[in-house]
Amino acid sequence: GVGAAAVALLVCTVLLSGPPVAVAQEGCNETQPLNGTQHPCNTTWGQSDAPLLCDPVLNCSSRGSCLPSGACNCSAGHTGASCEKCAPGVDCSGNCSGSCMAHGTCMTDGSCPCSVGWAGRHCDVCAEGFSGAECDECDSGFHGPECEVQCTTEGTCSGRGRCGSDGSCECYFGYTGQHCQECADGRTGADCLVEIDAQEECSAEGRQMDDGACECFSPFSGLRCADCDEGFFGASCETQCDFETTCSGNGKCGPDGSCECLPGWSGAACDICEDGAEGVGCEASCDATETCSSNGRCLDDGSCECFEGF
Repeated sequence: GVGAAAVALLVCTVLLSGPPVAVAQEGCNETQPLNGTQHPCNTTWGQSDAPLLCDPVLNCSSRGSCLPSGACNCSAGHTGASCEKCAPGVDCSGNCSGSCMAHGTCMTDGSCPCSVGWAGRHCDVCAEGFSGAECDECDSGFHGPECEVQCTTEGTCSGRGRCGSDGSCECYFGYTGQHCQECADGRTGADCLVEIDAQEECSAEGRQMDDGACECFSPFSGLRCADCDEGFFGASCETQCDFETTCSGNGKCGPDGSCECLPGWSGAACDICEDGAEGVGCEASCDATETCSSNGRCLDDGSCECFEGF
């Protein structure tokens, strides 16, 4: 007969007709009725007193011994029906770094499947999208419970909304859509500033577009083309005025386009020194009575030109 350490599959041969016939092999009950041509002698089928078959190498992964019941008795540091796993908290492979046990699971092949937030061969660096001392915070631009969703205000939300905690866009007032790229109900225009139910016609200085917005004629601007372009002033935007040229850099343009001069300057173009101011930049002060003692006159540079005899 075959010894106790024989391979687990033993075949009992049975004829198709006539009384049952079985080849006497260890682990098979010769009187067990069989149907068919061949059957493997299962450790729990067709036997009454044969021992269960268990091989420490095949069945227990070479990490334990066989019990009489056929189950594996795992050696220290191993667990599982076939002793195929490391026991919790045990580096049974000899290949895992100690840090793996803190941030991952040490497998029998020495690999470390990392916990959420951790990465690297030994689970010792933060995974993409994670940061912080314990890799439990989301990097800028990453959101969601596992920092798995990327979202930016300018990119994902079109500059018209902000990223929520789950990575979806929370649109600013007037905008809607997954990326805040659409006008909300009741609003229109390039920047969704126009209320559809409260639209007014454009002024005569512009024309109404299909979306309700106004296209202004130069030099007019504004929502209803009622304002002047930069550098134009007056009720009809008919006057041009510029700080540097029109007002000589010494004044600002008023609402009607005329210059409002800075202290020390006067004139339509703010290019004349006020009384009492002399010299380049009108910074020098000269008074004929005070400065020149009434015995001379003030020159353009603020100095005195004395009368004859003084």
